[in-house]
Parts: sequence; C-alpha cells; structure tokens
Amino acid sequence: MKICSVSFLNINSLQGTHSIDFEAFPLSESGLFLLSGPTGAGKTSILDAITVALYGTIPRYSLNRNSNICEIMSRGTGECWASVDFESNGKRYRSKWSTYRSRKKPNGAFQSKEMELSELPSGKIIESYLSKVPAEVERITGLSCDQFLRSMMLAQGDFSAFLKAKENERADLLDKMVGTSQYSAISMEAFKKASEEKQKLAELSAKIDESRLISDEEKTLILAAQDERTILIKNIHTELEILRAAKLWRTNCANFTLDVEAARIAAENVHSQQSAAAEDFTRLATHRRALPAMNALSACESLEARANDMEKEIERLLVELPAVTEEVQRRNSDILTAKNALAAAQGTLESITPSIDATIEFDNLSRIFWRNYPRLRKKKLPLRTISKAVRKSYKEPRKSLKKLSIHLTNCISGSNRMNVMPSLKARSAFLPALCRSSMPPSNTKRSKLDVEKNTLHLAEMQASLTAAHTLAQEKQILAGKLGEQMTAKDHELTAILTTSTLESLAESLALYHERHAHHGRLLDLATQFQAKIERRAVLREDFRLGQERRIILTQEIADHTAKIEAGSTHLDALRTILDLQKQIQTYEQARGELVAGEACPLCGSTHHPFVDHYESKTSSAEQDVKAQETLLKNLDLKRREFESESASLNAAQLAREDEGKRISADVQSLENSFAATAKLAEVTLTIEAIDALRELMQAYENNGKALAEQKTKADALKKQWELLRESHQQAEKAFEMSQNDAEKLALKTADLAANAERLAAEYTEATTKRERRKALVDSMVEQFSIANQANPLAELTERAAEWKKRSTALQESNTQIATLTEKSNALTAQLAERSHALEEIRLKIAQEHREIERVKHERTELFGEKNPLDERKLLTENIRKAGEQTEKAEAAYRNAGERLAEVRSTLSTRDSDIKKIRSDEKVATADLLQSLQTAGFATPDELRKALLSSEEFTTLEEREKMLLEAVRDAERQLFDKQHHLTQEQDKALTEQTIEEITEEIRLREVRTSDLLQEVGKFDEILRKDKELRTEFADITKAIEVQKQEYMRWEKLNDLIGSAKGDKFQRFAQGLTLVRLVRLANIHLRQLNDRYILEKIQSENLALQIIDTYQADERRAVESLSGGETFLISLALALGLSDLASNRTQIDSSSSTRFRHLGQRNARHGNVSPRKPPSDRQKRRRNIARRNDERAHSDADTSD
Repeated sequence: MKICSVSFLNINSLQGTHSIDFEAFPLSESGLFLLSGPTGAGKTSILDAITVALYGTIPRYSLNRNSNICEIMSRGTGECWASVDFESNGKRYRSKWSTYRSRKKPNGAFQSKEMELSELPSGKIIESYLSKVPAEVERITGLSCDQFLRSMMLAQGDFSAFLKAKENERADLLDKMVGTSQYSAISMEAFKKASEEKQKLAELSAKIDESRLISDEEKTLILAAQDERTILIKNIHTELEILRAAKLWRTNCANFTLDVEAARIAAENVHSQQSAAAEDFTRLATHRRALPAMNALSACESLEARANDMEKEIERLLVELPAVTEEVQRRNSDILTAKNALAAAQGTLESITPSIDATIEFDNLSRIFWRNYPRLRKKKLPLRTISKAVRKSYKEPRKSLKKLSIHLTNCISGSNRMNVMPSLKARSAFLPALCRSSMPPSNTKRSKLDVEKNTLHLAEMQASLTAAHTLAQEKQILAGKLGEQMTAKDHELTAILTTSTLESLAESLALYHERHAHHGRLLDLATQFQAKIERRAVLREDFRLGQERRIILTQEIADHTAKIEAGSTHLDALRTILDLQKQIQTYEQARGELVAGEACPLCGSTHHPFVDHYESKTSSAEQDVKAQETLLKNLDLKRREFESESASLNAAQLAREDEGKRISADVQSLENSFAATAKLAEVTLTIEAIDALRELMQAYENNGKALAEQKTKADALKKQWELLRESHQQAEKAFEMSQNDAEKLALKTADLAANAERLAAEYTEATTKRERRKALVDSMVEQFSIANQANPLAELTERAAEWKKRSTALQESNTQIATLTEKSNALTAQLAERSHALEEIRLKIAQEHREIERVKHERTELFGEKNPLDERKLLTENIRKAGEQTEKAEAAYRNAGERLAEVRSTLSTRDSDIKKIRSDEKVATADLLQSLQTAGFATPDELRKALLSSEEFTTLEEREKMLLEAVRDAERQLFDKQHHLTQEQDKALTEQTIEEITEEIRLREVRTSDLLQEVGKFDEILRKDKELRTEFADITKAIEVQKQEYMRWEKLNDLIGSAKGDKFQRFAQGLTLVRLVRLANIHLRQLNDRYILEKIQSENLALQIIDTYQADERRAVESLSGGETFLISLALALGLSDLASNRTQIDSSSSTRFRHLGQRNARHGNVSPRKPPSDRQKRRRNIARRNDERAHSDADTSD
C-alpha cells in the first residue's frame, strides 16, 4: 500500500481546503522529511485526516467515550471532509470521509457521516455505505485499522515508554503493541485441558473402586437357593393344576345344572310360541295349498291382462281410427267444404243477388208502406159508423150491382176469362203462401247458417283434436327420452357398482370408518409405545452414564481423601522444615555477627573461612506451608463438592429407576391395549412395526377415499335416476291425460260431425223443397201471364182481391136481383155482408202488417243493418279465400289418408292377436277351474282371499322356519346338556366344596408369588453382577485410554500451561521481542551505526544497548539520552512496522513526529555517497550479525 496524496477541508486548526501530493516534487524525491511546527499547528491533524479518510475513525478520539469524531471539524465552519488517494496491488483508489452541520451553518447540529470508496481514474464507485467502506479498504489493502496504525501510523511515544519500563510493564506494553494475548489463552486452555483429563481419569478410577463383584462362593449359594425354589414352584404348580381341575369340575357341574334348567325353560317357551302361532301357520298352509291354483289364476290374469292391453290398444286405435277417419273425412270434408264453400260462395252470391235485389225493393216498399200506414189507420171506423155508411150507401151498391152485373156479363162473355177465373179461384187460397214459400225462407237461411257454424265448430274441434294428438305424441316422446335417460343412468350406476350394491357399499364405508378409528388408535398406541421405548432407552443410557459418573466421583473422593492424607503428612514435614529453617536463621544471624580474629560463640574458633563467601540456603518453607495449607483446603472443598454431587447423583439414579418401572408398566399396558385393538381391527402387525402400520393405515385411507368417492358418485347417480323416474312418471301421466283429452275431443268431434251431416241433410231437403215450390210458382206465373215476375205475389194478390170483389159484387148483384122483391130482409142481409166484408178488410190489413213485420225480421236476420252492396263485395272476397282453402285441404287430405292406412293395418294385426289370446284364455280358464277344484276353492275370489301378501308370506315362513329350528335346537340342547351333566357328575373328582378349593388355590398362589419374587431377586443379583463385570472390563479399557490422553496433555501443560496463562505468553513475548530487536537493528544501522539493540539472554524482556563507539560497551536503556532514546524508539517503531506488515507491502509509513516514504534509505541530513566502512563499523556489523543469527535460532525454536 502506498499513499499518493491527501486532501481535506476544515480539519481541526487547518481551516479551508488543503492538499498534499506525495508524488510531486520535492516530496517525491525525499526519502525522509519532517513535519515541524509549534504545538497546535496541525501536524497531527494531517495524520488524522489520512486515518479518518481510510477507516472513518481516529484513535485519539475513539479512546475517549465522550468525544465525537465530528469534533475534528474546525470551529466556525459548517462542513468538513478528508480524501486520500492510495495505491495497492497496482491499482489506484480514492477513499473519502465527510460530514456537515445542519444547513451547513456553524451553529447547526451535526448530521450523519458519509464515506465513499472509488476506483481511479474511472471514478467508479466501489462502496458508499459508511459501515462497509472500512471493510472494503481492509480487503483491498490487507490491513485492518489496528494493523494500519501499527505498521504505518507509528506511535513513537509508546516505544519511549517501552524502553524505560520495568519488565512487567514492558510485557503489557509489548502485548498492547504486537498483541500476544492469544498465547495466554493457549496456556490457560492447556492447563484447563490437563486438569479435565486428570479429573476424567480420577472418575474412572473411582468407578473401579465402587464396583463390588460377587464371589464364586456367593454365586454358588445363590444358584442353589434359586434351584430349590424352582423345584418348590413346580410342585406347587402340580398341586394347583389338581385343585383347579377340581374347582372346574365343581363349577361345570353347577353350570351344567343351570344350563339344563335354562334349556328346559327355553324349550317350553318355544313350544308356547309355536302354539300361539298355530292360526298363522294354518293360514300359511292354506296359502301353500292355493299356490298351484294361483299359478293357473296368474296365467289367466296374465292372458286377460294381455287381452285387455290389446283391447285397450285396439280401443285406442279404434278411437284413433274415427279420429283418423274423421281426419280423412274432415280433410275430405275440408276439401268438400272448401269446394262447397267456394260453390256456396258462388251460389250464395248468385242466390243472394235476387235477395239483395228483393231486399232493396222491400226496403223501398217498406218505406212506402210505412209512409201510407198512418193514412190507412185513419180510414178504420167503428162498426156502427161503417153500418151507417153502408145504409147510406145502400143505393150506391145497387148502382154498383148493376154495374157489376154488366161487368159480370162481360166477363162471362169472354171464354178465356171464364177459364182462368175458376183456376184462379181454386188457387187463390194458397197462392200467397206458395209465393212466400218460393222465396228463400228464414228457417232455410238459419239452417244454412247453422250448417256453416257447425262446420266451423267442427273444424275447430278437429284442429283441437289434432293439437291434442300432437301434444300426446310429444308427451310420449318425452317419456321415451326420459326412459332412455333412466336406462343410461341405471347403466352408469351398474358400472360403478360392479361387484356390490349401494347398501353393501354403505356397509363397507361404515366398516372402513370403524376400522379407520381402530387403526388411528393402533397408530397412537404404537407412537406412544415407541416414545416410551425411546424414553426407557434414554433413561437406561442416563442411568449407565450416572453409574459411570458415580464411579468417577467415588474415585475422585477416594483420590482427594488420599491426597488430603498425603498432604497432611507433607504439611507436617513442611512445618518441621520451617522450624528447622527458623533455627538456621538464628545461626545465620550469629554468623553475621562474627568478626575476623574473634572467637565464635558456638565453636570458639577465631578462623571464619566461609563468612565472606557463604551463600544462604534458606528456602521459602513458610510460603510452602501456606501453599500446602491452601492446597489441603482446596482439596477438602473439592471432596465435599464431589460428595454433594454423588448424593445428588444417587437421588437422580433412584428417580430414574422409578421412572423406568413406570415406563415398563406403561409399555405393558400399551401392548395389551394394542393387542385388544388389533383384534378388533383384524390387524396381525405387532406394536413395534409402526412403519408397516403407517403404510397399512395409508393404504386403508386410500381405499376409504376410493369407497367414499364411489359412494358419492353412486348417490349422485341414484338421485339423478330418481329425479328422472319422477319426471318419467309425470310425463306418462301427462301423456295419459293428453290421450284422455284427445278421446274426449274425438267424441265431441264425432257428435259435431253427425250434427253437421244432419244439418246438411235438412238444409239440402229444405233447398229441394224450395226449388220445387219455386218451379211451381214459375209455372203459375207463366200460366196466369203475370207481368210482374219479380213480385208475382203482389200481382196475384191484387188479382185475387179483385176477383173476390167482383165475385162478391156479382153475388150481391145476383142476390139483389133475386131478392129485389124482398125488402127488409134483403137490405139486412146486404148490410150484414157489408159488415162482414169490412171486418175482412180490417183483418187483411192486420195480416199484411204482420207479414211486413215478418219480412222485416227476416231481412234483419239476413242482413241486419248491413248494406246489401257491401255483402256482395264480402262474398266476392270469400270466394277467393275459399279457393285457397281448397288447395290446402287437398294436401292435408293426402297426409290423413296415409295415417288412416297405417292405423287400419295395425288394427288388423291386433285383431288377429287378440283372437289368439282369447283362445288361449279359454284353455287357461279351464285349467284354472280344474286347479280350483283340486285345491278345494270354489271361486277365484276365495282363492285370492286365501293368499297372503309377499311380505306376510315371507314373514310367516321365516317365523315358522325359525320356530321349527328353535324347537329342534331347544330339544337338542336340552338333551346335550342333560347328557353333559350326567357325564360330569360321573367323574366325582373331589368331595370338597368350591369354597374350600378356592381357599387352597389362593394359599398356594400366594406361596408361588413369594417364591417367584425370591427367584426374581436372585436373577436380578446375577444380572447386575454380569453387567458390573462387563462394565468393569469397559472401565478398565477406558482408564488405559484416558491415562494416555492425560499424559499427553500433562506433558503439554508442563511445557506451556499455567492457570493465569502468563507462562506461554512470556515465552511468546520473548520470541517476539527477539524478532522485533532484529528488525529494529536493521533500521538502526540505517539511522546510526553506533548503536546496537540487544536482548539480555538471562531475562525474558530485558534490553540493553551496545555502544560500538565505546569498545562495544553494553549500556542499560535507562542510561540513554533523549536523542539516543529517539533513535532507538524510531528503530523499534520501524521494526514493529515490518513485524506487523510481514504479509502486506508497506510503501509508506508515518509517525507522530516524522514521515518515511518509499523504499529509499533514510538519512539524518542530506543524502550523500556512502564511505568505505571503518573497522568500528565492521566490528559493529559482526556483532549485529551474531545477534541476528541468535534471533533467527530463537525464532526457529519458537516456530
């Protein structure tokens, strides 16, 4: 790593922006340069800027908890930053640190700090998180912050203190500078590991001491006692078998007696039930007797049912045949109707034309009549008035008589008139009626209208009938489709239920749920069993470990007891030595008081040769006594701890034994429950096979799911089938209703057709009569030469009236002529005749009025208030429509004819079939009568009454069978139990009662239990002895292995181990100091060749200086001057830099008082060519070389 430049803003006393480029002249050409200035000038601030830019921290701020690193910002400023460009592994980087106050004001609060690491010259940001930039700098440079401070930012003041410190203080300073605390941890770990291995060895030895094995003599006695008790148990078992057999015999005799009595009661109950059911069984026998005849009756009924079905079908076809025939006829009638309608419309138009003309004329006459009618009514006079008028006009008739006589004579004189008059006279009575009948009468018109209305109604009924048949066919088709769907669903259900039914499937599913619960119970029991077994194994392992630990604790207690005893003996010896040392000290005091030439107070000698050269051999016995007392106290405390642990371990072992017993009982209970549940679930697996049980349960669950899915599908299909069946039934009912409606409509249509035929016949007859009358009227019109052929009635009426008048006048004239001689009588007769004529006139007027009203009514019925001209237009339109209907009716007629042929063919086939069935029915009837006579029944009704329903027959038959079997079983059981009782009583095994036998059995079982417990105790003693022997062998092997492990760690503890860790740490510090001195001497030769730094070999951390200018005199470091101390400290700092950067290339280093850059040699003053070495320099180099070789040898030893 090489620092290329540093830039910063507002760092401590250096306000503003500052930049130092170490690659620019003159710094780039200087190997060593000095930062000088008064205190507070900012020398250290430059180094702080480098440290904070790289690692975001400053050591002198970090050591003070109350200090904030942001305080390096110059006072009165609002922001600061530091940036360092450095080179590592051939690449350049820039690391920058910055912070600011709020709004960059001098009095603002400090804000968050920021760091950024980028690559030069591209400026690519490598990291910008404050917490990650120092780690990235460490990754690039290979130097942590501490290593950077030790290798590059050298604290020269620490080495000044290091040189002048005492040995213990120097060790702390050396540990602070180079870090040797890990060696202390290694030393303590070695000491701890050796102690642990020793403790393990003592625990194993204690187990051996605690193990007590049974001797061979004890084992022989135990086996003999065990065999003796085993023989006793066998003898007691033999006696128990005899007693139990006797007890069983007594129990069997009592039970057989009870069984015999119960069998007798059961037989009586069965016989009573059989007697109570005698009447039902009689009915059952009658039913069986009627079954053969019932077959013949069923055959007859079947044939009858078939015949009825055929007849129904024939009836249906016959019903349909008229409908079809009627359809054909209707279609034919439609054709005829259409054609008739066309012809009728044309004829109506032709026929109604005169009516229309007559109606028009009638309307005109009616208007004239009603206009003259008031005048005629005024001419009506009372009878007296008319009589007076006649009397007054008595003369006038006479005159008229004359005229009439003349006229009569004239009429008689014309032969044609005379021939016409009698005929006219003969027909005058019915001529008006004949004329009226020749006109279209109202009843004929009504008949025609009725025919047309009936025809329309018949057409509507036939259309309704067709619609009803169509609806019935649709219902029948729907019923057929629903039946097909039912069949399809039934096939699907059959496909699902290939080998079972819905009931068996439900039973299988219920059985699955029941066994699934048992399987779950089995799995739960197996899981609990496995958990109990695992827990018991854990307890056994814990118990075994506890036993091993107890053995170790026993050994430790014994070892500590022995150590305490030995330590007490050693303490006594130390105390004796201490007393002797105290006595020797008194002698040494006396020796110190000896004076040369004076006599010794002890020996009297005046020559004291060893006073000056005597070396005191007084040992630290008093410290040894205190140490031994402390050791004994610690040993006693440790033994008490072991004893307490042993007591706790014993209690824990007892608790484990109790828990193990409970677990064994639970295991036995679980096994029993598992066996019972497995029997219910029909499972043959054992409780240990939990995996197989899980697989079985999984397979059973899969089977159950398949059954549930199959049941769900079958239920859904069954429900759909039932819905389809209901729909099918409803469709069949609808079809039957439609057929009934069609039959009713067919009957109504037939009635309407008959009515239409009757009305048509009546209309035809009326029309024929009208035509005949019309022909007669026409002949009369021609005969009488009637001019007004449009209205001959009026002319004929006038002529008849005129003839009548003339006839009357003629008669009156003849009478007057004949009775001229009669005066009063003739006048009276004439008056009566006049009165009678007047009455006839009045009646005639009334009759004409009624006729007018009738014709008016007929006109109203015919046309109403309609205009005859509009009716003519309407008839013309009807003629056009009738032509179209004729074409449609002909097409429908062809279709109806085809259907009629099909129905007639089917009727012919069914007719032959029913004849055959009727023939077979007669034969079956004869067989039925023969079967009835054979079975003893008079009539089929009596046979039916004797029959039972299928449910009742099945119930009675099963009841009869059950009672017969119950009777046989009861009698057989009674016999068997009596036989068993007799056989059991013949054995006569003992005369004791069952209570006495039970008491003897109890006493022997108690004795057997006691003996088994004793045998079990012997087995447990032998088993434990076997386990102890096996455990003893294992412990012996473990002790050998542990001894080897302990010796290995004890050897390492002797080399580097210590309780506080200072043993190995001091050794490592000494080696590190040797390397540091060697590296420092290299730099010291470059700084000044006068001094050589040397480690004193007899001491760990002691240093001295070899002054080559003073004949290689060795000087203590305390004797160095300030300048010498500076040089030595600088050399040590540079050596530490080399020591810390043994894996990282350091191209720059700095101290708080100087700066060293590059790989050039440092000098004091200007750089000048080196002179040839002097002798002193050569000698100095030889000493340095020897020290280097010694340092290398020490380093190799440490490695």
